[in-house]
Amino acid sequence: MSAPYYGLLSLEPATTAEVPNSLEGVRAARDALVEQQKTIALQIISANALLNAFAPVNRLPNEILVHIFREAQSVGRFQTPWYAAITAVCRGWRAIACSTPLLWSDITVTDRMSLGLYNAFLDRSYPASISLSFDGTVTYLGHHLALLRGHLARVKSLDFQSTPRSEASAVASLLKEERMPVLEKLSAKLNLRWVEDDNEEGEGDDALNAQLEEIEEEVFAWSPVVNQFPRLTELSLRGIVLGPSTVLTSPLRRLELRDCISGRAPISVVLRLIRESPDLEELTICRYRFSLPASGQLPLQPLQRLQTLHIEDIPHSTAALLNGLSVPPTTDVSIVMRIERNPDQPLVFGLDTQSPLHLCLPADRTRLPILSQVNHVHVEMERFDDECIITGTAGSRTIKISSKPPRFHSVELDFATDLVEIFGDAPLTSLVIAGVGRSDVPTAAWRRLLGQFPLLQRLVVIGRGRAFGYGMDSRHTVLEALKGGRSVLCPNLRELAVSSHEDGNDRRVLEDLRECLESRQARGQRLTKLHVGLNFSAYEFVQSGSEPGSRGARRMVKVLETVGELADEVECGSDSKFFSATTRDLYEEVDAFAPDPDALMAL
Repeated sequence: MSAPYYGLLSLEPATTAEVPNSLEGVRAARDALVEQQKTIALQIISANALLNAFAPVNRLPNEILVHIFREAQSVGRFQTPWYAAITAVCRGWRAIACSTPLLWSDITVTDRMSLGLYNAFLDRSYPASISLSFDGTVTYLGHHLALLRGHLARVKSLDFQSTPRSEASAVASLLKEERMPVLEKLSAKLNLRWVEDDNEEGEGDDALNAQLEEIEEEVFAWSPVVNQFPRLTELSLRGIVLGPSTVLTSPLRRLELRDCISGRAPISVVLRLIRESPDLEELTICRYRFSLPASGQLPLQPLQRLQTLHIEDIPHSTAALLNGLSVPPTTDVSIVMRIERNPDQPLVFGLDTQSPLHLCLPADRTRLPILSQVNHVHVEMERFDDECIITGTAGSRTIKISSKPPRFHSVELDFATDLVEIFGDAPLTSLVIAGVGRSDVPTAAWRRLLGQFPLLQRLVVIGRGRAFGYGMDSRHTVLEALKGGRSVLCPNLRELAVSSHEDGNDRRVLEDLRECLESRQARGQRLTKLHVGLNFSAYEFVQSGSEPGSRGARRMVKVLETVGELADEVECGSDSKFFSATTRDLYEEVDAFAPDPDALMAL
């Protein structure tokens, strides 16, 4: 245990001394007693330190204590910061903590950290490499960076999180002027610039008169020079444009570029970085718009080891970038189609926006080979933000294509056309339509869609249900399409799931389902498994008074039993029992609310 030790000297018993008879003598005697008092106080401290050394916890080796400190540091359950909780226990712990650079090498700077404490972290971390993160609440960032300049040779990771644009000049000065020889991760993300959206006077809703809209524009251009960051492997920028003279000595493993919409970013720089980074594993391009060559054609850049690709922008910008990339089939792909509002148009709530998702894809689909390998597709419309999501799966790999409309807008998705255009040549065996918002799909669209995937074995078409808002009319037209005409759709279909999810519409869904399954069974295409979801609640049905007792509810169950004979296995349910109950469960649900013997006998 390394703790301050001031000795335990024996003191002679106090002796009677002659009383000084002068002012100087009295002062000298007092000074001698004060010095003796200080010595005794230090000896008491040493005695206490020696006593603490006999405590079991203080007999642990320093290496074990440091390991415990690091575990406590990672848990972060202290009401006070970890450094205050650990260093205030005893002198021994404080001495060990303050003399262990590893404990101080991970620095997160917030508005609550004073410059003095920040400087103490920097000093105590010497000579270890440091990872430094500034969150968006830090003010006077220039003062912090001035203290950092003496430690730049040790910076291993540097992260500016949501930095206010008022502090951008300090970040620019550091990046343009300084060299960091051991830097491996650099993230510089500047805040969005918000502007007020002025609307015409006289609009009733006050919210319309002062709405905020995102405008992402670059703040400054930056061109790293040779050997400025010789070990950099991860680069993430937001609001910062890479200049044409950018040179990175080491190949990147992760590259993220965001929010530069002026179109002045030279695409040749990014393509060169990709070409010089054969081990690139993660690439993210989000609203980072390039200046394309006059020909509009980009040289093909292979991404041999890419594991994750995320692109988010308006359709033509996304398609142009993908035309210049050759993505391996082992890559997980995420494409988000941004639908931007024209700032010259007044802000209108609830405006529907139509924009096909397939417009984001490259003209040459071989640039995304996973498209032709997908065997499972899931389609859904998010409830709260109207985000349309189409997810395709090929083994353990996925491609997700979604839309992100402007605020206060909704999206009307023609998913039937999109699925054909996106996965038209894929060996699709499973298709789940879990929600398409207010979209209506005519029978002809279903026939075109299902006719494109003859290998389909599993089809799910369910709505959102009453708890999630509006339903979906397409469940009727899909059954009409599956019933068949001159040609039979989905000859390999073995599993089907449909739901009602609309008040008073259960019987129509069941009748459509019965006609569809009878027609397919007559052609020798019997289902192995059938899932049916009903909207009715036995309590509401019995109390509606439309028919005496539980007669109406039981008749509904009998229709379902008839449908159930057209498949080998049937699962059904209502409300919370959706897809988990049997017809007997529905009988029991009816009986629980209306055990009327007379009504039962009438059946």
